[in-house]
Amino acid sequence: YLKSTQIEKKKLKKILATNIEVVPGLDAYTKEDWDNLRKDVESGKIDALLNVVSYGYHEFREPRNYKAHSIFAEGMTKKKFVSDYTDKRRNTEIAHLGYICKAIKKAKNNIWMMTVVTKQDLWWREKDRVVNHYEQGEYNKVLEGTLLEKERGFSHSFIYVSIIRENWKTHDGTVLMEVSPGYEDREHNLSRNHLLNELIRNARGGA
Repeated sequence: YLKSTQIEKKKLKKILATNIEVVPGLDAYTKEDWDNLRKDVESGKIDALLNVVSYGYHEFREPRNYKAHSIFAEGMTKKKFVSDYTDKRRNTEIAHLGYICKAIKKAKNNIWMMTVVTKQDLWWREKDRVVNHYEQGEYNKVLEGTLLEKERGFSHSFIYVSIIRENWKTHDGTVLMEVSPGYEDREHNLSRNHLLNELIRNARGGA
């Protein structure tokens, strides 16, 4: 599992005939790349979208220590920082969704979209709250608005997954959140297999 900051284009052989374009999600890399993605969606060049979110557990490259982050305040505990940071990043996820949904509404072609909620290994103990956040809260309201305006030209589904099971750390090695107790190999493997199966099923037309 390699992290990168560049747009990547891949072809999957033998499984299905398609191209995959991966747009970086870090703030420092989103503006130009997301503008290009928006234009591709509006022009009908895109017929499938994966919106990868993580309940606000977003990595940050700078600063290397959370105490130097702009959100950190004097006397703040690590737990409070994580709470405030993830809350702000969840709002960012909703803003990004709204941005891309505006393009979906303008697209003339049919589009299917999947919200892939990662970092399941970190939020496993509060999974009901996470599901409710995405499927019943503001995030879903944005999707419902898109469904209404696109009518039959837009479909969406949620997938919850852990791509890689690991503690959430800053770049100086400080652990912000440990893998949830009870999140074992079985849950990890099931989530990844489910994601792959759903990707293949949707790419084949939902059969």
